[in-house]
Amino acid sequence: MRAPWKRCVPGAPAGRDFEWNGYRFTQGTRVLLDLYGTNRDPRSWYEPQRFDPERFAHWNGSAFNFITQGGGDPASGHRCPGERLAIELLKASLCMLTRHMEYAVPAQDLRIDPSRMPAQPESQLVISDVRRVAQ
Repeated sequence: MRAPWKRCVPGAPAGRDFEWNGYRFTQGTRVLLDLYGTNRDPRSWYEPQRFDPERFAHWNGSAFNFITQGGGDPASGHRCPGERLAIELLKASLCMLTRHMEYAVPAQDLRIDPSRMPAQPESQLVISDVRRVAQ
């Protein structure tokens, strides 16, 4: 029986031995993608630390542009089968946070330690004075 904490470790075991960029991986080694670093790589993104939704205005719609879910068909390839549900939940949450409530975001430590899994702000995200917006 596996240790219970091992079931909660993110990533996936390498299916075979391989070498990548001078690093050797043996079969079974747990491998994680550095999404935080990849999404902030200045070789891929102009001013990667700046919030700029307009950078996607001319996106070609290819499912292979982003690492998060992969580009395969969920039924036959490497893609999260819960992706559609996750997207709908994110849309509903964003709508709730931007249209149905008001709140304050007090000063807090929003630095992210990229060596921590999952990478998240030190104080997570704290909101206060939450009020429902009358509809």
